[in-house]
Amino acid sequence: MKKILSAIFATAAIVSAASAQEAGEWTIAPKVNIYTHTGTSVVIGLGTGVRYSITDSFRIEPSAVFMIDNNSTLEFSCDLHYLIPLGDSWSVYPVAGLVANDIIGWSSGVNLGAGFDFAIAEKWDLTAQAKWQAMFHKMRMNPIMITVGASYYF
Repeated sequence: MKKILSAIFATAAIVSAASAQEAGEWTIAPKVNIYTHTGTSVVIGLGTGVRYSITDSFRIEPSAVFMIDNNSTLEFSCDLHYLIPLGDSWSVYPVAGLVANDIIGWSSGVNLGAGFDFAIAEKWDLTAQAKWQAMFHKMRMNPIMITVGASYYF
């Protein structure tokens, strides 16, 4: 039994260590977004982001999201993440970036939030984050966005 548990632990450590991002690495990150406090109702969005590791700690993530509501709106954002490893499989990161969407007419703003990644396989992570979008247009609400998704390493 000890050998089996040791083999499982060693395999998990190798898989999760292999999935840590390194400088120059690309990932694709499909996601589901839930927008609250939008001025209308809760809005669900489907989209994807592309992550590029600038260094071992910094990565950039431009993304596009199609929001499913009565008006079928769009959002484009570009965020910067600073990865803080919490072990072989976990990392957390603060989020800062720019956003533009047309929830109620086109407006731009700033994303501020935090997220985490959890390695589930050699090239796959589960990811979740929460962001507050400070919109520059005075008539706009400042939505809070919750995101869940995955990321695949190339």
